[in-house]
Amino acid sequence: MTGSSPPPVLALHPAGEPRPIESEPFHRWVFADGTVWTSFYRTGNDYLLRFPDLADFTVSASGLEVAAYPMPGISEQTIEHLYLNQVLPLALSRQFKLVLHASAVEIGNFAVAFLGISGRGKSTLAASFSTSGCRFLTDDGLQLEKGPAGYLIQPSHPSIRL
Repeated sequence: MTGSSPPPVLALHPAGEPRPIESEPFHRWVFADGTVWTSFYRTGNDYLLRFPDLADFTVSASGLEVAAYPMPGISEQTIEHLYLNQVLPLALSRQFKLVLHASAVEIGNFAVAFLGISGRGKSTLAASFSTSGCRFLTDDGLQLEKGPAGYLIQPSHPSIRL
């Protein structure tokens, strides 16, 4: 493990209706049933991530500033979850950090990572290893840092989505 620079601090704004967006998204994450999970927009050099009916997040081009604009009635826990698992990996990548969509556990002195598309069992494998005595390292956003003997995993918050 390594001591890297701290992640950006989330600025949480009061709940309100989403601002209109005048452009089309440059990318979307869509569930198998066709429901849009996230729409990605450019706002100048920055990014806007819209999670329909939940929140908008802005991420500065540098990845050092992140702001959340929740919809009315959305809990702080939901905002924190979206930030840690969906938005923070983008912010870290803007800081030139290597972040993969993966889960990982520690077995002995080694990290084992599970990579793949959503819904294929990465989190389930990590949870299974964790309940069998292995140290849980991360779920969803695996941050790697180059070390003298190879790459090191930066552990994340202790949360698994199943």
